[in-house]
Amino acid sequence: MKPKVRPEAGGLESDRSASGLKKIVFPRWLILAFGLVAAGVLTGGFWFYRSQGWLAKREAEEDLQAIAQLKLDQIASWLAERRGDASVIMENPFYIQTIARWKAAPQSPMTSELVTQFRSLKENCPYHDVLLVDAGGQVLLSLGGYHGPIHEDAARALTAAFLEKRPALTDLHAGPGDLPPHLDIIAPFFTQGGERGEPIGAVILQSDARRFLYPLVQSWPVRSRTAETLLVRRDGDAVLFLNELRHQKDTGLKLRIPLSQESVPAVMAVLGREGVVRGPDYRGVAVLAALKTVPGSAWFLVAKVDKTEALADWHFRSVLIVSLIIALLAAASVGAMMLWRSMQKTYYRGLSRAETALHESEDRYHTTLISIGDGIISTNAAGRVELLNPVAEVLTGWTLAEARGRPLEEVFHIINEETRQEVENPVRRVAREGLVVGLANHTLLIARDGTEHAVADSGAPIRNQAGEIMGVVLVFSDQTAERAAQEAMRRERLRLRTLIDAMPDYIFVKDAQSRLVTSNSAHLKAIGAGSLEEVVGKTDLELFPAELADRYYKDERRIIESGEPLVDREERVIEHSGAEKYVLTTKIPLRDEQGHITGLVGISRDITGRKRVEEELSRSNRELRDTLLQLEQSRDMLQLIVESIPVRVFWKDKQLRYLGCNTLFARDAGLNHPGDLLGKDDFAMGWREQAEIYRADDLRVIESRRPKMNIVEPQTTPTGAKIWLSTSKVPLQMPNRDVIGVLGVYEDITERKKDEEILRAALEEREVMLREIHHRVKNNMQIISSLLRLQSRYVKDEKALEVLKESQSRIKSIALIHEKLYQSRDFSRIDFSDYLAKMITHLFAIYKVDSSRISYNVDAKNVQLDISRAIPCGLIINELITNVLKHAFPEGREGEVLVRMRPSDGDGYELAVIDNGVGLPKGFDLRRKGSLGFQIVNDLVKQIDGSIEIRRGAGTEIIIRW
Repeated sequence: MKPKVRPEAGGLESDRSASGLKKIVFPRWLILAFGLVAAGVLTGGFWFYRSQGWLAKREAEEDLQAIAQLKLDQIASWLAERRGDASVIMENPFYIQTIARWKAAPQSPMTSELVTQFRSLKENCPYHDVLLVDAGGQVLLSLGGYHGPIHEDAARALTAAFLEKRPALTDLHAGPGDLPPHLDIIAPFFTQGGERGEPIGAVILQSDARRFLYPLVQSWPVRSRTAETLLVRRDGDAVLFLNELRHQKDTGLKLRIPLSQESVPAVMAVLGREGVVRGPDYRGVAVLAALKTVPGSAWFLVAKVDKTEALADWHFRSVLIVSLIIALLAAASVGAMMLWRSMQKTYYRGLSRAETALHESEDRYHTTLISIGDGIISTNAAGRVELLNPVAEVLTGWTLAEARGRPLEEVFHIINEETRQEVENPVRRVAREGLVVGLANHTLLIARDGTEHAVADSGAPIRNQAGEIMGVVLVFSDQTAERAAQEAMRRERLRLRTLIDAMPDYIFVKDAQSRLVTSNSAHLKAIGAGSLEEVVGKTDLELFPAELADRYYKDERRIIESGEPLVDREERVIEHSGAEKYVLTTKIPLRDEQGHITGLVGISRDITGRKRVEEELSRSNRELRDTLLQLEQSRDMLQLIVESIPVRVFWKDKQLRYLGCNTLFARDAGLNHPGDLLGKDDFAMGWREQAEIYRADDLRVIESRRPKMNIVEPQTTPTGAKIWLSTSKVPLQMPNRDVIGVLGVYEDITERKKDEEILRAALEEREVMLREIHHRVKNNMQIISSLLRLQSRYVKDEKALEVLKESQSRIKSIALIHEKLYQSRDFSRIDFSDYLAKMITHLFAIYKVDSSRISYNVDAKNVQLDISRAIPCGLIINELITNVLKHAFPEGREGEVLVRMRPSDGDGYELAVIDNGVGLPKGFDLRRKGSLGFQIVNDLVKQIDGSIEIRRGAGTEIIIRW
């Protein structure tokens, strides 16, 4: 065996094989170094991959849990509202009393009242149908006209409601008949017997699941292609899907999955599993699902989304991470290969020198040449070929026999790869310079058949012992594969660089002294660098303010010294432009083949927008809290003011639902607290009998924008008692004059109303009594008048007869007063005009005066006298008219009498009796006249505090004022 040859430069070793060819051994230390670098890249990449994957999955699970809880709260609230509706109905005494009366007389007006109440429930809540059933479940009344048997679920719930004496809900079911999927809400009623009350019936509220429950379940708070919410329950040995599904139509209460399919999330939920799970859904598609139990029901909630959609962002990021790891491994591989090729070159140069030293041994020389993996051509001093090894034969296309003696340019035809120009023959350069020369880059060898090979290496002179150049040996290698590898590595680096530059996150690599090695475009832009070359080798002290740079440096020293990564830390940074931003930073140590930390890689994500949104939300929340506090204080003050008002106060919205009231109003409504009234309307109160009246008044106030003041109206209390209210209502207006509701106040005037009723009854009784008294007085006066008239028939003395007539006329005047009062609605005053006409007509009849000879006129419009003045005035006029008829028109004289009576200043009156007769005799003094008639006139004038004036002329005018 020949001895090993160890070139001076390089660390390669070569052994000769049994055939005498040299064999190159890859150095173990290079393999170890590559292995350590690859292990470091794989370990760091695997850890980063795992941590990012865990974070992405945790975010997806937390989002799904939050949406599931939101759906659960909405469904629980909806069920509670249905129970609340049933509780309000059950506790309402109107239904108990009305249903009891209606059952006793189904054709009574109670039917219309029940239908009205049921229609209000159906429209306001709303419900599909409202039914009244007896204790046995027989349908007595239905808004929808249904009179068949109730569903078996409803029958069971009805029994439970009667046993437990509280509302009950059925499960979701369809039917009977063509009824859609719905829930029945049972509100039982009992006789007025407390705990021992007997069932008398129940109201069943049918809630169509398609109108609210299904849309509530199917909605999703964020945009999604595959997400949906399921409601399921156990049905024997299967899971029954209660709602309509997004990806499969007509499935509500129809689709079932056996419990044996335990990997399906819906089955897991029914079997008691809660939280986030994974598995195939009803389509067989892998999903991420959050499982919840719906409280107070046999339902389970499954909020799910396809796994591909839930983790889509992570899948994209994982591809980037894996690509980065592969690129780093490729870069390490290419580096190792380049080092290996460099060591090969060094090795072959040493080998060439060793072979030149041993050129005298042709066998050894020849064996060495043909065993080299590179192409070797040797020439003489004239540049003609003397030797080609097999590799050179393959690359040039010439055999040794064909090439021997030919010029090197003919056999070794080389051109520049880029310019396609001839390249100077290296033999000539060696001969000229006497030195070892290398081929230029981008050199192509044109083979004999025209095939092109990228080649590189060197030529060296062959000297004799005297140092003279005897020839040239040309060593070259096929660089085609290496060039392809370099191009692939260049493209891979370019692709990796493009990938990193395309990422919006800041990515940078630093060495162990925290000097920047490389970074992506986003990071360069943030630090204000135009190119990577500007910042490579710089520290943070040269790129950032001292405070930030010192903090970054301390963090990086801790990472490099401890080997512990820094993950997702929120930091404040100042960009080169001066803009302040917030980033989420992760930094991990970089290790070499031996595991020593050689630097670190950092990734920072710009979260300024999210941070600002969070700060804005925080500020908005603070402002909202302050506003709510002020509103709460204002509300408390307003409530205190309202509570201090000694009348009942309430206010409603435009839909006439109560928004608030004071405690006095709440107590009238049978409630413990004003808050118990919120959201209710008058049909839900104890005064539902007057609800339509109240609503009509409220609507008129809102639509007309005009208040209604002091409305007296009845009301039925929750106990069934009827009271009277004095109510005032005004429209509630915003500053822009938009009407948003109505405000009302009222007083309970029941006692005042009772007093008024008592007073009215007393007045009516008094009126009846006074009317009777006046009637009796009038009758008695007429009897006296009739007696006088009868008596006058037997009196022959003219003077006595005259006295009887005068007495009869006086009595008649008083009787007429009482007759007018008897006929009048107002006993305090009488219409004196009509009275005067009747009295004068009566006097004309008594004294048998021909109206064609003596006429009379009465001018007494708008004269109303009370009884204290009417009787004296009547007697005065009686005496004056009697005197006129007896004395003013003697011996058939014709004439006219005018009686004028009109109001004077204040509440006084002026009475004038005017005639155109013969007039009073000279010296006549009314106050001194001794006749009874004039004495009566004087006395009556004094009685009414009046005065008398007599005017003489063409007749007589007597004026009395009081």
